[in-house]
Amino acid sequence: HMREMFRTNLYYGAMLVHRDAADAMIAGFTCPTADVVIAAQTVIGMKEGNDTTCAMFIMEIPGYDGPEGQVMAFADCSVFPNPDENQLADIAILTADTVHSLLGWEPRLAMLSFSTKGSADNEMVGKVRAALTHIRERRPELKADGEFQLDAAIDPAMAVKKVPGGSEVAGKGNIMIFPDLNAGNITSKAIQYFAHASLYGPFMQGFAKTVSDLSRSSSLQDILGVIVMVSITAQNQKEAEKAKC
Repeated sequence: HMREMFRTNLYYGAMLVHRDAADAMIAGFTCPTADVVIAAQTVIGMKEGNDTTCAMFIMEIPGYDGPEGQVMAFADCSVFPNPDENQLADIAILTADTVHSLLGWEPRLAMLSFSTKGSADNEMVGKVRAALTHIRERRPELKADGEFQLDAAIDPAMAVKKVPGGSEVAGKGNIMIFPDLNAGNITSKAIQYFAHASLYGPFMQGFAKTVSDLSRSSSLQDILGVIVMVSITAQNQKEAEKAKC
């Protein structure tokens, strides 16, 4: 059974990456995300000190004028159904590091909810607040804030109304961290279809090597964008490993 499994393109590709015969793997156009995750976990393994797998999308949204132009990052939109507060913090930190390495942005993490700074209060909102506390304890240099409704995270005028005292993130977030997979997946697909956005990814995070999944609805342009993202990330990872040596 194992021999047959490793003859499949998915597991063969993962083994090439594991053995350094390839620098990265892109998969998923003809199989579910879960299959890509299992293959990568089984063969490539996890990044040292990390046990959370998540995915990031880069969205290019026509007509949107944000701090990085028409581009922003979303996570997690395809892997982790209902992260707890520690896992949500992992997702945010992994995404911040990926975005900084890939795009050179200064990450500004907006922790999203249906509440802005206490406008509502229940256990779902509490999880987001607790995750923010973990981020600040573990990576105090990161600009992260919340909890924010989406408008407060990206619209400076709404941020003034909803976030008294201001914030380094409110109104100018460039990374949206969703509280669960329902919110992330629905939002990313809604923007893709209703706003005719280009969606690059999902870019998998937390593995020892560079891995990216593809949506089975990916266009040629989407696939080419993912190839560029993966190539840059793999090159940055190789250079970082050489620097350690």
